[in-house]
Amino acid sequence: MLENNHLIDSCLLPFDATRIKAIPVSDLPQSDLMYWALERSGIYSVKSGYRALCDEARSREASSSNSGLVSGLWTNIWKVGVPGKVKHFLWRACTNSLPTKHNLVKRRVLSDLGWDRDFNWVNQFEAAQGSFQDLVAKVLSKPRMREVFATTAWFIWAHRNKSRLNEKTLPLSGIRDAVGNFLQLFRSCRDPPVSNKVMRRRKWTPPNPQVITKSTLMAPCLTKVMKQVWALWVITSGDISV
Repeated sequence: MLENNHLIDSCLLPFDATRIKAIPVSDLPQSDLMYWALERSGIYSVKSGYRALCDEARSREASSSNSGLVSGLWTNIWKVGVPGKVKHFLWRACTNSLPTKHNLVKRRVLSDLGWDRDFNWVNQFEAAQGSFQDLVAKVLSKPRMREVFATTAWFIWAHRNKSRLNEKTLPLSGIRDAVGNFLQLFRSCRDPPVSNKVMRRRKWTPPNPQVITKSTLMAPCLTKVMKQVWALWVITSGDISV
């Protein structure tokens, strides 16, 4: 390896040459072996290379995104007037951390990425444009749609999970009414009840001057301070009418 250092220095940049020469090399005589680090078998494939390029493109797109807009999105999600479990679902959906079919195939839990149902009214090309995070960002800018959209998406996700496990679930046609009832119940439990108690206005009426005169005459032996306290008590003991 030492005899090839001048060749490395002449063909590569100094930074790359330094890193290459720092790679430890075995002293035992053995032939070189091509190994692809992204596969357990070490064998390169076109599929693995394509996946690596896609991951690199996504990481560049994420790093170049505006961090202020992303943090604003998270803040707006937590402000949506829905239960915490719906907010948590929306956050996981935006970060692509839900066990969707695409993620399960990526983790090799499933092998088929095809749709289980055929919706003729869905244009798959248009549906594939953008991300769910982009859709949520647009919906959050419309106050009338935020709670309904988040709750509807949560109901659809729950329907999908129960259907996969062959459990009893709400039909898709009934999700609209269920969302309305769900939000109405949540708002009624969250908002405090409105009190119907009417506050009455109170009016202070000064005491009768004759009462002050009689009360003062009834305490001829009081000291000066006690007389002041006595007079203050008489004044403040006026009638309060409602």
